[in-house]
Amino acid sequence: MSQYPIEVYRDRALLPGGAEREISIRDAIGTIRRRRWLILSIFGIFLAGAVALSLLSEPSYRSVSSILVESRQANQPLFDPNDPVAAVSATGLILDVPTQIEVLQSYRILADAFSRLNLRAPVPGSDVRGPVVNIRQVGQTSTLQVVVDAQDPKTAQDLADAVPQVYLDYVRTRRRQEVESALQFLQKRYKDESDLLTKAERDLERFRRGRNFVSIEQEGAELSQRLTRAEMDEKVASQNLAGAKERYQTLVAERAKVPPTVTNPATRNTLERIAAVKSDIASLKAELASAQVTYSDRSPQVREAKARLTAREAYLASIPKTESQRTIERNPLLNEYDLRISDARSQMTAAQASHAEAVNNLKDARAALQTYSGQQPKEAALQREILQRGATVESLSKTVETLSLRQNSVRDPVSILSQGSLPEQVSPNWRLNLALALVLATILSVGLVSLREHLDERISAHDVTVGGYATLGFVNTNVVIGKLPAAHRTGIAEPYRLLSYNLIYSSEDRPVRSMLVASSTRREGRTTVAVNLATVLASEGKKVAIVDANLRRPSLHKIFGIEATGGLTEYLAGTQAVDGLLVPTPTQNVFIVPTGPVADVPSKLLDSAAMRELIVRLQEQVDYVIVDAPATTAGPDAQILSTMVDGVVYVARLDVTKKSSLRYGLDLLAKAHANVLGVVIGDPTQTAAQDVYAED
Repeated sequence: MSQYPIEVYRDRALLPGGAEREISIRDAIGTIRRRRWLILSIFGIFLAGAVALSLLSEPSYRSVSSILVESRQANQPLFDPNDPVAAVSATGLILDVPTQIEVLQSYRILADAFSRLNLRAPVPGSDVRGPVVNIRQVGQTSTLQVVVDAQDPKTAQDLADAVPQVYLDYVRTRRRQEVESALQFLQKRYKDESDLLTKAERDLERFRRGRNFVSIEQEGAELSQRLTRAEMDEKVASQNLAGAKERYQTLVAERAKVPPTVTNPATRNTLERIAAVKSDIASLKAELASAQVTYSDRSPQVREAKARLTAREAYLASIPKTESQRTIERNPLLNEYDLRISDARSQMTAAQASHAEAVNNLKDARAALQTYSGQQPKEAALQREILQRGATVESLSKTVETLSLRQNSVRDPVSILSQGSLPEQVSPNWRLNLALALVLATILSVGLVSLREHLDERISAHDVTVGGYATLGFVNTNVVIGKLPAAHRTGIAEPYRLLSYNLIYSSEDRPVRSMLVASSTRREGRTTVAVNLATVLASEGKKVAIVDANLRRPSLHKIFGIEATGGLTEYLAGTQAVDGLLVPTPTQNVFIVPTGPVADVPSKLLDSAAMRELIVRLQEQVDYVIVDAPATTAGPDAQILSTMVDGVVYVARLDVTKKSSLRYGLDLLAKAHANVLGVVIGDPTQTAAQDVYAED
């Protein structure tokens, strides 16, 4: 058997290891053949629709003209009614290309173009059909194409010529209006700025007249000197006040230490008192001299110093040179201290008055300087305003002059590159309509066929696995190989031979010598698969016994033309020995165990030790035992028998067996712990001549 290597199992068969099946082009062709009427109907409908659409459509003609637009820089502002100068600051530049496309497609431009040709412009939103105008940009350039589609070729060409001309007139008019608006704006601005300049000059003149035309610099210097003198006077007054307070406090402390009375026992010399008064007079003269340096002769300080000096001199003249009486009297030093304290108090009062006057002078100086500081920025602001207004007036004057010269020399930012081309017919487009119909028909056909294939419950050639089990192969279940002429047997036998190899080598650990052939329902080719499988095994020199275990509807003896006088039911009932069960058939090396009389309850006979022993005994006499079981949905017979064999071959019929019934039958066998080797799909057309089993 080495002449049939495992590698020849392609497409519809699987290797025993469960390798994935390749879906070939023939599978797709087979699907197309099955659904050919649906596909042809779809293509016919779409092609007929395309032809009808092309015949019923009115012809349309197209003419194309070109316009060159000088695009605006990205950072240039749009037109502003408050500043129209910006719109003409860069002569020749207009809005960007996308905006111009919108302008060209606006109702105003199109209505004017239609009006020039005495045509009725289509109103937006109305159902009135007419020429169609489309504007498109050529790549990323500034060139625009005006595409006009119309039923009349002359109308298409005339409208392709009219739209660019209307647009050019619109741009020229708008540009001229922008220049005029800018010129009016500048003239008004020039007048306003001139009035503001005159007002600022008058304000400055009034400000200087109110200050007697004194320069702001000179006044600032004088106020600074005044503030400096006031600060110095306040400092001197503070020092004098501190000194006066210190002298007063010292005299008060010294007087408190002098005894209130003195006793004169003899003549007393008054020289010391005279000396002390002279010392006071000298101090008062020094203070008077100092005050005369600092203050004028009429100042309170100088007058006060002179009064104290005169009082001390008079007191000196009144002092006698000696005192001879002996008396207890008030201490004369107290008088002296009282006089000196009175003088010190007077000095302190005068110093306080001087200090208060100096503080007031300092406040006045600072207030004057602060007032000056507020006036200086005002004058400077007026001067700056005059300079700015003057510069603005001069600039506006030059701009007005320049714009007046430019008003009649504005360059058009739009130019017509080409007039409308010769009209050419663009619809109906037979090629496009037919191609679109073919594409849509193909898409719909693929979708509907895929949907039908997906919803189809029947077993198809695309099923790699069925119910979780591998597809072992596709075989012809309509023909018994032994009944065919020898010349016609090869095409039918080859798939069965490959199936037999797949079954024999399906398990490396446990060789398959006994197998059960089962199916979900009747007429799925179960018995035919059993007979043909036995035939190809017998052709290899192997002895094969087929047990007809379909006690409900036996048919194996009819296929071989053998009279079923005794059989399986009698053996299981114990009325026949095993030696006489095997009946030879016309096919060499193939033997059958016929059913015998039909039993009332087949499952009871099959579910016995005798049936299990029979299969073991038959394996001792032949090489392979094949059991033909009834349908799994007919009763538990197949489940019972599946536990007595090495493996189960499940048969399904192509385009007949439903997947739900097949899964149900396989689930029943799985519950019985059967060793399902795989699924064989019966294909009435299958022969070895097909490329399913051919080499690449």
